[in-house]
Amino acid sequence: SMFKKALKFVVYAFALYIIFQIVIVVVFGIEFFWSSRLPNKKKDLENEYATQYNLSADQLQQFKSTKSYFQFLTTDEADSLRHYLDQALKELNDSNSTSSQIPIP
Repeated sequence: SMFKKALKFVVYAFALYIIFQIVIVVVFGIEFFWSSRLPNKKKDLENEYATQYNLSADQLQQFKSTKSYFQFLTTDEADSLRHYLDQALKELNDSNSTSSQIPIP
């Protein structure tokens, strides 16, 4: 009976180990997938904003020197990208005179 208990324990431990390995592979796989796609997504979003808000070369330069744009570049959270770009636009507007405001919906 002691042997059976030990065997059962070993089987359970092994099963848990296998499941744990699978979870790690899946989690890292998703992480890797996202991090490899993120630079493209950032580039696309950046272009989308430049087009949508019709930013001039000068405005784009200012836009890229905002604090929020830096956060946009350095973040790994795909969900935060638009938020940071919106913030960057606000920063741009705050630093500009009312005559050169970018209309933000």
